[in-house]
This record gives sequence, C-alpha cells and structure tokens, in this order.
Amino acid sequence: MIDKVACVVLVGGESRRMGEDKASVDLAGKALVERVLDVVRPLFNHLYIGAHTDSKLGDAYGLPTVIDTLPGRGPALGVCAALERAEEERVFVISCDLPSLNARVVEYLIEQADGFDVVAARIDGRVQTTCAIYSRACLAPLEERISTKEKGARSLNRFLEETEGLKVRYVDEQELKNIEGGIESFVDVDTPEELRVAKQKILGEMNR
Repeated sequence: MIDKVACVVLVGGESRRMGEDKASVDLAGKALVERVLDVVRPLFNHLYIGAHTDSKLGDAYGLPTVIDTLPGRGPALGVCAALERAEEERVFVISCDLPSLNARVVEYLIEQADGFDVVAARIDGRVQTTCAIYSRACLAPLEERISTKEKGARSLNRFLEETEGLKVRYVDEQELKNIEGGIESFVDVDTPEELRVAKQKILGEMNR
C-alpha cells in the first residue's frame, strides 16, 4: 500500500448538470463514489472523503471526512482541506465522478511525484486538476487564492499557470496511452446522458 501519499475523494460538488447528488447516483448497481473507492481503497494507507459539513458519505463508507467549510469555493478548497488534514507531504485528490479510474494510472502519477509540487495529466490540452497529486508546498498559495474575491482566481488551472516557482509535472497523452485504460480513467460523468453511456460500458464489460 502507498504510505507516503494520502488520498482524498472529493464529493462536495454541486452536481447541477446531473440534477441530483452525483456521488450517490447509481451506476450499474453501485454509487458513483463507490466505484472510485473500490479502486483507491486498496492502494492507500490513509484515505479520506472530502465533503461539505452535511455529508454523511464518510460515515457510510467507514472513512474519515475532510470538511470543506466554505461551499461554493470549488475543488481548490477541497485540496486545501486535504493538505491541512493529511500527515503526508502529498495528497492524491480524486473527484468522485471518474468510474473508469484505473489503479495503474494512480500508481503512475504517484511514481512521478518526486521533485514536483503537482503531478497532473494533460489530455487534449486540458489539465486534469481533480485527479492529481498536490504537495504541501501548494497549501499557502492556494489559501491565498481561496481568500480572494477576484473572479476565477480559485481555478486550479489558473493556480498551476500563475503560481510562481511551482514545480508541475504534466503527464501527457502518450504516456497515458501506454497504460491500459489510461485515457479512459479521466472520462468523467457529469450529466444523465454521460451516466447512461458509462452504464452501457460497464454492463458491456460485465457481460463479456
């Protein structure tokens, strides 16, 4: 098991496009968050649920909860809360809406972490900020951004682009293509239609 990096599964999103609590939505017989937990639970010694104060998902899955105390501040606050709570130097932050997550992808990202403050995949030019590794060096600059009222300042993408001295390791598509399920690991489920497609994929795999 991985003992130098903690893992936090973020479930505090507003789920506007889904129309219901995304973490708990059923996907082929399991809650969306449960499919992510099935992958990361065997990997990490220290695993947390990152949620708002009223979430009971941590209790439901027997995991400690990292509280996101300022709803509406986005995943940046979840990353901060995770870094404050974890004893480890780094945290692997993963959103609850990635049901095709492959354990080998998680391990590969962690293998790249030495010497870097952030490790994140970049697919089609888009940085996957909520399936990424953040070091404690990110905490102070993230806290500064969270406290500002400037529009867009709390964007994790802007944090990576604008924070001076931040050492970021971008894992590119070719690297991911060399891992089974590497690209598919980052396909998220935000809408009922995407949920339907994910369900068809999972049921198809189960019936092989």
